[in-house]
Amino acid sequence: MGPRTRLLVTSAMVLALVSPALRDTDSFPLSTYPMYAGNRAPVMSFIGSRGLTPLGDHVRLSIGEQAATDDPLIAESRFRRANATETLDPLCDEIAARVQTQRGSEEVVTVEIVEQIYDLSAPDDGASTAQITTVLVSCEVKS
Repeated sequence: MGPRTRLLVTSAMVLALVSPALRDTDSFPLSTYPMYAGNRAPVMSFIGSRGLTPLGDHVRLSIGEQAATDDPLIAESRFRRANATETLDPLCDEIAARVQTQRGSEEVVTVEIVEQIYDLSAPDDGASTAQITTVLVSCEVKS
């Protein structure tokens, strides 16, 4: 292989490696997480669940309590699928059963499945609160 061919091959490889940075995309050959390759919308909604105490205070449920997993992407897809197929009621009952088993009904009396809308372009004040929270379904934690 001559020096010209080597220079041409090396230049092509370097260009291929830096092309995602030049195009401002996360793509082959540098992408390690192509599922995150697109730009996000400035406003996003997330579906999840939370607990209510006997006094009506909100309690954060662990991801294990919410979806019996430790993967947030799996949990989110489970909530979205249940919302799309209108099966949030049985999902709420499943979550309430896990909460009852793990916490007991004295601490959490109600489970709510909520959709929360966040403005990702807003300055982060550290509070991490949703702009809009809509309760989609609620169910009791049986004692």
